[in-house]
Parts: sequence; structure tokens; C-alpha cells
Amino acid sequence: MYPNISITKRNIYNIMTLNNEQLHKIDQVLEDSGLDFLDFKLEIKDHIASQIETLCKEENLSFESALSITLEQWKPHLRLNESFWISNKQSFPRIVITGLRKRYFVYNFISTTLVILLFAIDIFKLRELKFNGLYLFLGFSLLWLILSVFRYTIYKTGIKTSYSYEFNRMYLLISLMLGLGGISLFSFGENPTTVWNIVILAYTPVTLYSYFKHRQFEKKYQFV
Repeated sequence: MYPNISITKRNIYNIMTLNNEQLHKIDQVLEDSGLDFLDFKLEIKDHIASQIETLCKEENLSFESALSITLEQWKPHLRLNESFWISNKQSFPRIVITGLRKRYFVYNFISTTLVILLFAIDIFKLRELKFNGLYLFLGFSLLWLILSVFRYTIYKTGIKTSYSYEFNRMYLLISLMLGLGGISLFSFGENPTTVWNIVILAYTPVTLYSYFKHRQFEKKYQFV
């Protein structure tokens, strides 16, 4: 994933021998590269700083020279690209797109498997049962309210990670599905075990996972 790194990854708060001004310069370079997901940014900053330290010590280079050499190695990975699977409105550094694509493959595999399984259950079992559509809609609405509280906590801290980005995307999907389900139920009296509710159920696990991974990151680096 990272270019020519043979240094063991260490904690971002304990490893740095570079001064604050030098670290700020690395921060600025990463921000100018469009790297605003803090989890990716800290990890990449860790690697870049470690490479610079090694070059300064082993090659007796100045910080500026070591920074220039290191950034040249990282240039292909920080180049902005677009990916329809991540966003149709925003460009991301190539390294972020690569990382998120791998994660999305797992997420979509899990969610798609759940969709197929839930459809099978709905066809062969649930349609034999008589669910109260209003109660089920209220249950999904309660889930949506819980997710809304989670979204507010992310917004309140102001910390942006790849996990919070994923959570917000799936939150919007669930909101859309809930709205369509409500329209279907109250306008046409459709049975609640429809595609809308199946999608909500299938994507809830990865939505919750993304939220808790975001919170885990915040607590690890003591932002909250």
C-alpha cells in the first residue's frame, strides 16, 4: 500500500523527532493533496515522517531535501482521482480510493448476501405471517432516530474519517429507503416486508460498524 517502507509503524504521538514546524509542513502537504480523512492522514503522515527521519540520519540530508525525496516517492499515491463507487462529486488521493475500494468490496459483499438471504426468507416464510405494517415502520423509524443521534455525535466532534464518511453515505441510503417504505405503506398499503425494509436491514450492520470504528479511532487518539 505504501512506497518503499521498511520501517515498523509506530504510534503517531510517540515516534516523532521532527519539530512542530516540520510536522505542520507535512500536514499542509497532505491537506493540499486532498487528504482530509484523519485516519488515512495520520497513518500516511507517520510513514512520511519516519522516511524523512531515516533519510536525514542515514543520508545526512536536510529536512527539506528529505521531504522532497519522500514526497516524490509518494506523488503517485497522493494524485487525485475520481471513483464513481466512492463519490460522483469529489476527487480523492489514489491511496484513499484504493483503501476504500477494498473496504467497500467487503461491505457490499456482506450487504448483498444479506439482501439475497432476506429476500429468500421473505418469499418462503415471512409472507405467510401477518405483520402490522405500522408497527414495523415505527420500529425502522426508531432505528433511524438512533442512527441520527450517532450522526449528530460525529458532526459535533468535527472529526472526519473514512469511517464517518462511509457512515454518512449509508445513513442517507437508509433514510431514503425508510422514506420510500413510508410512502409505500401509507399511500398504497403495501406489506412492510418489501425491498425498502430489506435494504435497511441488510445495510444496518455495516452502518453500525462504520460508526463504532469511527468512535474507536476518536478514542484511540483522544480527540473526545
